[in-house]
Amino acid sequence: MTRPLRIEFPNAFYHLTSRGNAQQDIFWSDNDRRLFLELLDKIVRRSNWICHGFCLMTNHYHLLVETPEANLSEGMRELNGRYCQSFNLKHRRNGHVLQGRFDSRIVQKDAYLLAVSRYIVMNPVRAHMVREPSAWLWSSYLPTVSEVNGTRFFNRTFILDYFGADEDKARDEYRKFVATPFDSSPWDDLKGGVLLGTDEFVQSVEHYFRDKNGDRDIPLYQLLTAKVGLESIFSDPQSTRDELLRQAYFEHGYKMGEIAAFLNITKGRVSQILKRLHED
Repeated sequence: MTRPLRIEFPNAFYHLTSRGNAQQDIFWSDNDRRLFLELLDKIVRRSNWICHGFCLMTNHYHLLVETPEANLSEGMRELNGRYCQSFNLKHRRNGHVLQGRFDSRIVQKDAYLLAVSRYIVMNPVRAHMVREPSAWLWSSYLPTVSEVNGTRFFNRTFILDYFGADEDKARDEYRKFVATPFDSSPWDDLKGGVLLGTDEFVQSVEHYFRDKNGDRDIPLYQLLTAKVGLESIFSDPQSTRDELLRQAYFEHGYKMGEIAAFLNITKGRVSQILKRLHED
């Protein structure tokens, strides 16, 4: 199966997700989460990343990072690889911990970045693990609203600056922002499975799209429409139908109606599956 497009350029903002192999848990205890955050701290400093958000769930994690250098894949390979090795050694097990490649989406700053930031810290609430984001110790919510950050790798300044120069007031406004019900999903404007932003933003990063040899530009519309066939996507015997449905929508840019027609199910059913998978 053709791999989803991966785009890297300096000063890009990414929403990143990695999930457990076969939907298995990747954090068996809080000690595992502490181990992951220790590794993340090292990778952030070594790769010169800026972390604007994070949330460690049970079978997956979310990150919101800025890459001043075009080194996303290098850093993620080290982060996931070192965590998998440490996890297997600690629990005396063998085999894959994480499922294939990590998911990455480029996020436009300002309104889109704030929406994704809120989406990330509300993950445990939507999954009915806690009632309030403040009750989940393993996200960037508490370091953002507390007087002391307490997390070396997390930079809360960028997000809080959207809410004013006075830090106390900014934290209060951030709390209100997170508590405000979602009007819509932040992924409604996702384009081609990889870009979250306005049409103008998409055009502004078009010159970063290149062919596999990096020799020439490929028109953005060709990349966003050159999809892997649904037949090919759903022929993978190692993944469940629902997981392949998620890939078709988020990684390959298919519309819900196209997926529904192919699977002979309703568009509403596709929407339900996507919501459950992406918010678990």
